[in-house]
Amino acid sequence: EGGALACGLLVYLKERGACVAASTHLTPVKLFAMADGDYQVAAVDFDLDTLTPHYRLHYDTVGQSLGLPMARRLGLPEEVCAAAEATLSDEARQLSQVIAQLEESRRALEHERAQVTNEQAQITALRARQQALLAETEEKRRHLWQEELAEAQRLIRRTREEGREVIARLRAARPRARQELTQF
Repeated sequence: EGGALACGLLVYLKERGACVAASTHLTPVKLFAMADGDYQVAAVDFDLDTLTPHYRLHYDTVGQSLGLPMARRLGLPEEVCAAAEATLSDEARQLSQVIAQLEESRRALEHERAQVTNEQAQITALRARQQALLAETEEKRRHLWQEELAEAQRLIRRTREEGREVIARLRAARPRARQELTQF
């Protein structure tokens, strides 16, 4: 009835336009909030080995209650914890196991997402480096082509000059050559 009362209070406050932040370990309240689209659910991330909070809030998840493990950690007598565990319904135990599995999946996905983000950053950096190298190579090729073109133009000018000199010598030598030919 405590869970039902909490859900009723949430509906009452919602109908009056109140903004409420509620924290609960009650499974019926968690399920109610998840099922109703008007509520934003979130869970605090805990280190499950040490039962200490990571101080990160994860939205769209209800998280595990951890009430009994926390009670044990805080020194509540084992007899009390065992008696509390015995009163849990099979559905509550199964739900707790399902939530634990979902939380493990969420953590694995977060880890994979972080790896993908890191790999994407590396790929972006490699692409930038590749583009820089390509631009550098293109600039070197262009510079080399300009040097080779300039060298070819110098060679053409030299060849023309030498050709003109040869033609000029031949023309100058032609009258002498005619004279020499006529002497034979």
